Amino acid sequence: MRSIQTKIILMISGLMLVMVAAFLLISTIRTNAILNDDSDRILLSAADYYVNDIDDYFRSTEQSVVSMYNYAVKRTEIHPDFLNDKGEKSRYTTEISGLAKSIAENTRGAMAVYLRYNPDDFGPTSGFWYTIRLKDNTWVTSILTDMSLYDKDDLEHVGWYYVPVKKGSPIWMDPYHNANMDVDMISYIIPYFYNGYTVGILGMDISLDLLKESVSKVSVYESGRAFLVDKKGNLIYHEDYPDGMSRDKLSEREKNYYGDILQTREDTVNICTDLHGVKQKLILKELRNGMILGVYAPLNEIRQPQHTLQQQQLLVAVIILFSAILSCLILVRTIIAPLKKMTAVAEHYAEGDFSEEMSAGRKDEVGVLSRSLQTMSHSLKEQIEKTGAASRSKSAFLAGMSHELKTPINSILSMNDLIYSETEDEFIREHCRDIRAAGTTLLSMINSILDFSRLEDGRMEINPKNYELAVMIQYLVNSVSERAKEKGIRLYTDIDGSLPSVLNGDDVRITQIIMNLLTNAVKYTKKGSITLSMTNAGITGKNVSLAVKVKDTGTGIKKEDMDRIFDSFTRVGEEDNSGNEGTWIGLSIASRLLSMMNSRLNVYSEYGEGSEFSFVIRQGMVDKTPVGDFSKRSSFSSTNTSSKN
Repeated sequence: MRSIQTKIILMISGLMLVMVAAFLLISTIRTNAILNDDSDRILLSAADYYVNDIDDYFRSTEQSVVSMYNYAVKRTEIHPDFLNDKGEKSRYTTEISGLAKSIAENTRGAMAVYLRYNPDDFGPTSGFWYTIRLKDNTWVTSILTDMSLYDKDDLEHVGWYYVPVKKGSPIWMDPYHNANMDVDMISYIIPYFYNGYTVGILGMDISLDLLKESVSKVSVYESGRAFLVDKKGNLIYHEDYPDGMSRDKLSEREKNYYGDILQTREDTVNICTDLHGVKQKLILKELRNGMILGVYAPLNEIRQPQHTLQQQQLLVAVIILFSAILSCLILVRTIIAPLKKMTAVAEHYAEGDFSEEMSAGRKDEVGVLSRSLQTMSHSLKEQIEKTGAASRSKSAFLAGMSHELKTPINSILSMNDLIYSETEDEFIREHCRDIRAAGTTLLSMINSILDFSRLEDGRMEINPKNYELAVMIQYLVNSVSERAKEKGIRLYTDIDGSLPSVLNGDDVRITQIIMNLLTNAVKYTKKGSITLSMTNAGITGKNVSLAVKVKDTGTGIKKEDMDRIFDSFTRVGEEDNSGNEGTWIGLSIASRLLSMMNSRLNVYSEYGEGSEFSFVIRQGMVDKTPVGDFSKRSSFSSTNTSSKN
């Protein structure tokens, strides 16, 4: 048995442990949520920053081409006949080309600038095209592509003209590799319409190298980087492929990876696994030219602050827990020390030794308790002496009266039997039967009072011996069947045929217990049936657990009366059973006898439906031969009983 000190320490320690665990759980959940939101904001902010930086590159190019376009439209006021007059068209083209070359020279990353006229009206090589010479960064004219050599549907060679014209609005073309300059480029083109007529296109090619360089500089956390893909899945830049890689050259695994990425929602932080199996957070952003910038960072780096903070929280929690337990231990010992002394003295009091005095000079609750117990011990000692004398007198009186009453009652019953045997007058015999019934009932009541007195005095003993189970059952049936028959009640037996035939135990007390339950069932059942059940509840070694149940269809017990059915000399349900006589101590005696045999009486009842009393008692097995079918034992037949099998 654990001491109060141990229980208090365990209770407070457990409480502190629960509180610390709750603190760790809540703080961990909250910390993870905060840090997770922070990491999302960091990624979003970084992505926005780098997207804006890269888009500046595209905006600069767009502004350059728009400036060329606006200038071209403005110069139509000076050259209104440029579409019809070759001289006007030549002067107009020269003015536009001069400005275009100047703009290109001042545009970061520009590689080519051009004006191409409608080939259907001005010939397949009409316009101008300037490119930068990389060896000295000077701008020179280039030979114009002869558009008559290609079909209009040949997007690879002349798509740069027909796609923008068909769309009718400015457009960023897909990246391409210029084999002559050995440079990856991307074009921004504005279709040129004048008075409802298609003049041609104005455009500029810029190098992707500056774009790739900007993407390569992206850095988030320690090793977080970025990649760039177009919407067709072509890889423009990745640290594993700095020069990019077309989709058809990627491995199947890489195609699936980038394909899945492009299906995720843009501007939303997603968790995925990269090609190296590393968990990462990823956010996608669309650039002005339609390309997708992916900014990512490894999940373990993102969660490192979480782990560090959790370790710090755990350390703080352990320190708090240790300090609390230590303080609790010191405080409890201070309180428990006098209580231990009081407990030791109280144990002497419990054993009847009141010689030792409690001493507690404290002025707190412990001192008050000590003095109260001391006063109580003196009062208790006096009450015990008085109660002991009264109890001895009561027990002696009950035992003496029981023995004194049994002798004349037995004499009356004997003389009644003599009269019954000698007379043939049926009227007198009827009275004799009434006298025997009343005398038997009175003798049963006296025996119950005597048993109760013995139990009260502790003089009742359990005397095990060998007995035949079938004999005991038949005795019970024969003893109760006549009374049941008189009330029109059906008596059933449900005996488990696998029960051993010969057992070892106090069959007298077991019979007394079951008989008490059966007579109570008959007493409180007005119609219906009573069932006596015995089953094998399990065999352990040389012992069998005998499960006994008595079920009736009587008046039942109200819920508010259930706690009082084992009280001595107390009858419940008096309004329903006012005609029943008895001492009302049978259930109390049965419950105490079962307790002496390490068992207990269980009760289940529904008011108006009936009651069920049951117990399980362990008995020794002397003869394991099964008792068999009780209903087929011809020597134990009864006219008013039936068996359920």
